[in-house]
Formats: sequence, structure tokens, C-alpha cells
Amino acid sequence: RGLQGAGVAATLKHFPGHGHTTVDSHHDLPVLAQDRAALAANDLPPFIAGIEAGAWMVMAGHLDVRAVDPGTPATFSRKVLVDLLRDELGFTGVVVSDAMNMAPAMRWPAGEAAVRALNAGNDLLLMPPDVAGAYDGLLAALRDGRLPRERLVEAATRVLTLKFRLAQHPVPE
Repeated sequence: RGLQGAGVAATLKHFPGHGHTTVDSHHDLPVLAQDRAALAANDLPPFIAGIEAGAWMVMAGHLDVRAVDPGTPATFSRKVLVDLLRDELGFTGVVVSDAMNMAPAMRWPAGEAAVRALNAGNDLLLMPPDVAGAYDGLLAALRDGRLPRERLVEAATRVLTLKFRLAQHPVPE
């Protein structure tokens, strides 16, 4: 509330939580091996509290959440970002990916990774390793239907809504 009252979007990260991982997601894909009950009891409460407090953003983590979508990094999992974060936990703000230049996101070319991340539920992509490639991939997917126009409009609307919220605050000098 303090951050947002001063014009800074509070961001909960890295969803659904690094607390039970031992691997650095910059280099490899950490695994959350606990079952759904343990995930709900131990990892999700800080996110629930942040959502209830009104945080405007959530950053997805490059995490293999075995109880929800085994083998798929959360950043690329609709089950994690839409079914769990949005539908179950009720988050309505902007979802931003973790850095797309980290190892778990580099398993695909920049364009394909960007399309996968947006389709999974991210609204913003952080640090694509090849911005032009990500742009070209998104544009091609929009044209051929792999990225539904409605999904892109939904993401852009969330980002613009956040920008308008932030624009209501004076810029620090």
C-alpha cells in the first residue's frame, strides 16, 4: 500500500514461490516437489496476503510446480498463471514474466518463448534475449492465430490500466 500510494507498483514474486527450491533459476529449472496441500499451506499464503492487500503486479517464476503442471515452468504454464493465480487466488492485475534471458526460458527461440509466455497468462515479458525476435514471433503468432487477438488485447488492457494508475502520481524529482 505504501509503494502504490507513492506511485510504485508493488510486485509479488516469484509466483508461486522459491521457498522450497535449492536450484538457481538463472541457470536451471527449480522444482517445487511438494503436493498441492503443502503448496497451499506453505508457498501460497504470502501471495494471497499480497493479493488481498491490493498488489498491482505478480512476477511469474521459472519454477516447475509438479503439483499443478509437472515439467512446465510456471512462466509458461496456463495452469499456474490462469487457473491457480487468476481463477483460484483472484488476482486481476498485471502478470510479468521472470527474465526471459534466464536458462529455463531459453529452451525456445525468443519468438516462440514470447508467444508461449503470453498464451500462458503473462501480460509483460521481462528481458527477452532478442527483442526483435520476440516481436517478430508475437506478430507472426497473432497473424496465424497461435496468439489469439483477445489474449493480446487482455494483456495490453491490463498494462495500460496499470500505466494510467501510475500516471496519477507525481514523478519524483
